[in-house]
Amino acid sequence: MSIAVAPEVAAALARGGAVVALESTIICHGMPYPKNLQTAFEVEAVVRDAGAIPATIAILDGVPHVAMDISSDLTELGKTPVAVISAGVKSILDIPRTLEYLETQGVTVAAYRTNEFPAFFTEISGCQVPCRVDSPEECAKIIHANSNLHLGSGILIAVPVPTQHAASGNIIESAIQKALKEAEYSQHLRF
Repeated sequence: MSIAVAPEVAAALARGGAVVALESTIICHGMPYPKNLQTAFEVEAVVRDAGAIPATIAILDGVPHVAMDISSDLTELGKTPVAVISAGVKSILDIPRTLEYLETQGVTVAAYRTNEFPAFFTEISGCQVPCRVDSPEECAKIIHANSNLHLGSGILIAVPVPTQHAASGNIIESAIQKALKEAEYSQHLRF
């Protein structure tokens, strides 16, 4: 059976550092949103303040995960009415899960002049976007609508890398995928 271990946890274990396992029931069943996530983040902060690495354990899509890393910027996008223009999500991250998390946080996600969410270094990720904008005016309209609706959450507009730079992006993407496979292979050797 495969176990997904977060790189930070794997590094701490490899050097003999302190790792504290935390259960994830409080997130799923213990408290209503958003108190559940706030409490989970607070507990992780207490562990970090004590000098250890928190490792929240959960089973996602049938795979045990040791430490789930939800970037604080994603959480902030869910509670701050701001527009973020980005080249997308780095492919080293789980793009489908990132987009799913943004959806659960009420973040409007759009892509500029494409139907596919870009993977930061490359124009494509294999993930379709729920909203496409084709001009700066459309971007302004969606930002204005979000503001007028007082949704309280942000907007992420992903702009793919320009075509003239896509070739170097493909080289970077290929190197990232190779490194991820090597890391996965070496991780299975240890666990």
